[in-house]
Amino acid sequence: AEEDVENNDIKLEEVTEVVDIKSLTEDIEKGYKDIRDNDTKIEEYRQKIDKAREDCTKQTNESTSKYQEEYKEKNNANNNYLVEIRTLNSEIIRLDSIQDVCPTCGQKLVGVVKPDTTKQKEELKKLKEASNKLVEEMTNLENTIRSESQKISLKFNEDINMYNNEIRTLNASNIQLRNNVNSLKTKKQSDNLTLNRVTLLKQNHETQISNCKKSIENLNTNITSLKTDVEKLQEDKKVLDSHMDVISKMTTLVKRDFRGFLLTDVINFINKKYSILSIRMKP
Repeated sequence: AEEDVENNDIKLEEVTEVVDIKSLTEDIEKGYKDIRDNDTKIEEYRQKIDKAREDCTKQTNESTSKYQEEYKEKNNANNNYLVEIRTLNSEIIRLDSIQDVCPTCGQKLVGVVKPDTTKQKEELKKLKEASNKLVEEMTNLENTIRSESQKISLKFNEDINMYNNEIRTLNASNIQLRNNVNSLKTKKQSDNLTLNRVTLLKQNHETQISNCKKSIENLNTNITSLKTDVEKLQEDKKVLDSHMDVISKMTTLVKRDFRGFLLTDVINFINKKYSILSIRMKP
């Protein structure tokens, strides 16, 4: 019975070891740590994105500033050309509007000479050509600025896209980690209930085992006491047997002596009676 109780106790220990709350707790803590590590990396990538945008703006401004003074000078010169062109063009229009022929009769007007604007027109042409050249140079500068800005933006956009991809990957990992942690927490809660039931069952069995062991100890004590009593009774029996043997022998002796005593009395009685009869029978 004691061996069966001990075997049952071992089985309960095996059941308890199956529910590994410590391992579950460690896995949950590791999951939370991985989430915190990912959040830290996400924040680092966000800071890198902000830094990349700042650097992109800074380099774009530096690149623009490099051509800005030249562009400004050309633009100012072109504005001056445009003013001269408008002024000269107005003058040419005014001069060309002067008529030296009467519009009614067609006769040449006396004292009126139609101005020659050939020189002004040539000057206007040169001014326009100079303005167009400046506009072309300004356009080239704008294209250069735009091209360099695009290169700078492309470089930083590649970095930003890479950072954003890392952030998306880490966010997806966090989602999976949170799902795993929630599953582990649910399992831990369930296993805690199971462990509590098993622990209670184990405690009940341990109480029963303790009670059984105490009963066994009491029985063993009673057996020892009974053995002692039996041994004492056996000793008493030996003494009684010895006494009975003596009594038996004495009884035999008493019976034998009593028979002898009775026989002697009978003989004496007969002899006495015989003597009396003998006297009476004499003549």
